[in-house]
Amino acid sequence: MATWFKRGGHIFDVSLHGFPHGMIKTCKKYWSKEIKDSIVQLKKIAFDNPQFSLTTTFAKDDFVRILHEDFKIDRTTVDDFQHSQGDEFL
Repeated sequence: MATWFKRGGHIFDVSLHGFPHGMIKTCKKYWSKEIKDSIVQLKKIAFDNPQFSLTTTFAKDDFVRILHEDFKIDRTTVDDFQHSQGDEFL
């Protein structure tokens, strides 16, 4: 269910995407209880595209680990971003 293409030197990722589990509160607030209740948290998701390939549990601690270890983002930067996002960060 995923695809990508290149055009004009840019990569366009037009695949089916998920969103952080923390967004459930936002769905309930802006959409409906029925939509919120239909959200299912998936485990062990694989992302494969021309830029990177990784597998994650789709949990906050796993994404923090991936950002720090795989993408070499300083842990302080990851933690600061996470705190600035509150519940919306996964």
